Amino acid sequence: MIGLFRFFQGYLRIRVWGFSPERFMNLCCNHNILLWDIEKCGSESYSMNISLNGYFQIRPFVRKTGTKVAVLQKFGLPFFIPHIKLHSFFLLGILGTFCFLFWTTGYIWKIETTGNQEIKTEELTAFLEEQNIEIGCKKSVVQVEELEKAIRNEFPIVTWTSVQIEGTRLWIQIKENDKILTVDKEIDTPSDLVASKDGIVSSIITRNGVPMVKAGDEVKEGDILVSGRVPIYNDAGEIIHYQLYAADADIYLECTYEFQASMPISYIRHDPTGKEYKSIYLKLFDKEFIFPDYRDKENCDVEEDRKQVQALEQWFLPFYYGVDRYSEYNPVKTKYSKEEVSEELGQEIHTFITSLEEKGVQFIEKDVKIEKGNLQWQLSADFLVIEKTGETVPIEMNEMSEENGEQN
Repeated sequence: MIGLFRFFQGYLRIRVWGFSPERFMNLCCNHNILLWDIEKCGSESYSMNISLNGYFQIRPFVRKTGTKVAVLQKFGLPFFIPHIKLHSFFLLGILGTFCFLFWTTGYIWKIETTGNQEIKTEELTAFLEEQNIEIGCKKSVVQVEELEKAIRNEFPIVTWTSVQIEGTRLWIQIKENDKILTVDKEIDTPSDLVASKDGIVSSIITRNGVPMVKAGDEVKEGDILVSGRVPIYNDAGEIIHYQLYAADADIYLECTYEFQASMPISYIRHDPTGKEYKSIYLKLFDKEFIFPDYRDKENCDVEEDRKQVQALEQWFLPFYYGVDRYSEYNPVKTKYSKEEVSEELGQEIHTFITSLEEKGVQFIEKDVKIEKGNLQWQLSADFLVIEKTGETVPIEMNEMSEENGEQN
C-alpha cells in the first residue's frame, strides 16, 4: 500500500556525495523529509530514494553541508503522464483494439462441422442459413438445444448431434447411422407387398399374408406380391369374409439395371510456361482486398492459401489473410488415351456398382461396352441382378368394405 502511494506521488533515486553527506541525511530527517533504501556507494557517496516533494526542499541543506546531489532515476505517475500525452494516439489505438476485440466476442466468426459424411457440408450450411445462423451472426441467435433437435429432424440419417459455442467458433458434431432408420409399420396396420420394379420372382418366403406369385413368375411394377387380405371360408368353401393383416415376406426379384456414362474425346491440357505471379489477399468482414490483382489474367492456374486470424485457441476474428499463386500455362488440345478412358469411366461404373452392393444387390451378369463417337466416349452397361423387393402399401378400408358387401 505504501509503495502504491509513493508511485502516485512520485519519487526519485538520487546520489549524494561531497563534504558531509551524513550531515545532509540528518538534516533531512530533522525536517521530516523521508529517505529510504539508503546504500553506500563509496567512501563519501550514498544513493537513496526521496519523494518528489522532498526533493524540492533539500536545496538549503545541500548548500549548508557542501554536498552535491544528482538524480539517477525517476519513478511514479507524475513522470509517466507526459509520456502518455506524447503517445496519446498510440494509446487510443490500443484502447480501440481492445474494445473491438471485446465486441467481436459476441459474434460467431467460424462454423465448423465434423462427422458428416453422407450429408454434404453445403447442405448443412444452407440449412443453418435457413435458421439465420451464419458467419457474423450473434451468439444469442444460436439456441443450442433447439438447433440440435432441428438438425436431427431435418436429416433422418443423423442419430446424434452436439452443438457447442467455444469462443467465437460454432462447433457442430454429427454422428450418422450407416443405414437410414425406418419406422416399422404397426403389426395391426393392414397392408400389401407390391413389386417395386419389373422382373422375375427368384424366391419368396411368406411369413404373413397370402402369396400371389411364386418363383419363376414374371411381375410388373406395382403388382401385388403378397396380399394382406386373408379370406375366411364357410363349410361350403365359399369366401364369407376377409381378415386383414400386415403382409410380411422375403421376396427376391431377378431384374435388370442400365447404366450410361460419357466423357469428351479431347480435353485442354495445361502446359506450364514457368511464369508465376503472387497476390496478397486480405479480407475484413465481407470486404476483400487483393493486390496486385491477377484474377482477370487468362491461362493461369490459381492456388489459394488463405487463413483466418486466430487470437486464442477458440477465438477467431473476422480477418483473413493469405497468398494467391498464379501459374501461367499454354492450353494444348489433347485426346484421351484408351487407358485414360477406361480408368475414368471404370471409376464411374465402379461407384455405381458399389452403391448397389451396399443395398444388398447381387450381380449375376454384366455387359459393359465402351464406344467412341464423334465428340465423346460412350459407356453403356446392362446388369442382371437379384435384389430384395416388396414395397408396403396400406390397404384402403373403403375397398374392403365394398368387397365384403359384395360377398355378403
